[in-house]
Amino acid sequence: MSLPGLNFHRPDDLDHFRIDGLPYAVPYPDAPGCATTLTVDAGPGVYARARRSDEILAEGVGPLEIQSIYSDGVSPRTPIMLEFREAVPGRLTVYDLSIAYTKPSDVLSALCERVR
Repeated sequence: MSLPGLNFHRPDDLDHFRIDGLPYAVPYPDAPGCATTLTVDAGPGVYARARRSDEILAEGVGPLEIQSIYSDGVSPRTPIMLEFREAVPGRLTVYDLSIAYTKPSDVLSALCERVR
């Protein structure tokens, strides 16, 4: 998903997005290519934080990669909250938000299950 041309209206502005209902994939974080991955990128001028309930999954400037989102048994129905703010306060920032979710194919998931 891509949302181009977003911006912050005030120096203390905070943008919020909620992700509901990601497709569930049985996680195998130790097997190469078997982990689910959520990638969030708002560009170099934006500080991003991804959280689920009170748990911070990732934060920082630049692309965030969150692997094996459900590996700890959390329901895939638990929303993921994304928060964005200016990396340099007081500077007008226009950004393009890009969000991608990848999971192993059914065939790869079956192979990962066998390896497990």
